[in-house]
Amino acid sequence: MEDIKKVVGRNLKFFRFESGLCQEKFYEEYKLNPKYMACVERGEINVSIEFLNNLAELLEKEIIDFFNTDPSRIIKEKRIDSKKRKLHQITFFYFLYNCFKMHSMTCFHQKNITHL
Repeated sequence: MEDIKKVVGRNLKFFRFESGLCQEKFYEEYKLNPKYMACVERGEINVSIEFLNNLAELLEKEIIDFFNTDPSRIIKEKRIDSKKRKLHQITFFYFLYNCFKMHSMTCFHQKNITHL
């Protein structure tokens, strides 16, 4: 059986990953100590059920979500932060812009051809 502290920590890291924020920004946003919470994420600290319940309410999760053993929740990235997410968003919008530009040019050429 897997160490329950590791399971809780893995799920906590997964929730943080979903937010796209680094540890410091994520935990400061919730007024939690980032160093202490990093230890929780690594499964180094026993936390009480009361603490988990408060954390679940704070993160708008169910307490049972901290005990999910789904391996797809394992985050292997060393650095999770908003800069990386912003880079992906910018790349995506640039891609959309180019698609729109190409589509507009195609429509423009088609209109000119039909009017000839």
